[in-house]
Amino acid sequence: METLWVDVDLETRVQWHLAIVESLVGDGLFAADDDEGGEDDETDVEDPDVDEAEEPEPEPEPDAGEPGRDPIDEIRTTPEDATERTFSVDDPVTLDASCSRAPEGEIVRYEWSIYGEGSFDKTGRTIDVTISGGGDYPIVLRVDDDGGRTDTAEITLSAESS
Repeated sequence: METLWVDVDLETRVQWHLAIVESLVGDGLFAADDDEGGEDDETDVEDPDVDEAEEPEPEPEPDAGEPGRDPIDEIRTTPEDATERTFSVDDPVTLDASCSRAPEGEIVRYEWSIYGEGSFDKTGRTIDVTISGGGDYPIVLRVDDDGGRTDTAEITLSAESS
C-alpha cells in the first residue's frame, strides 16, 4: 500500500517506512532471509541522523588493477606440446598469444622475434612459423597495452638436424 504525502518531507517518510518494516519483521509478519535456511544477508539501513559527510570511502572493486601493472603474456602452440617435442625440418607450428591479457586495459600490439634474431619482425595475435633447420629456436613474444606497459615471454622450439 502506498500513501502519498504532499506536505511531509522525504526524510520523515523514510523514517515512517523504516518503523513499519521493523515492526513487521519484529512481529514475524514479514519473514527474514535466515528463516529460509540461507545465509544471513542483513540489509544495512542508513541512520537518518548520520551526516552524509561521515560516510566512509567506497572500497575499490576487487578486480581493479594496481597502478602500473604490466600486461600478462602467454604463448600457446599448435601442436600443443611444441616446446616438449623435436620437430623435423619444414614442420609448421602455430604460435598463439590470444590468451594474453592486460589487467588495466587492452593489449594493442603483439610482436614476435622469431629464431632469436633479436628484432621483432612479425606482428599479430596468432602467427605460423616453419622450422627451417636443425637446432634450437628461441621465440620471443612482446605485448604492449594501451597504457604503454610491456611484457615478454619466451619459448624454445627444437628441430632435429637433417
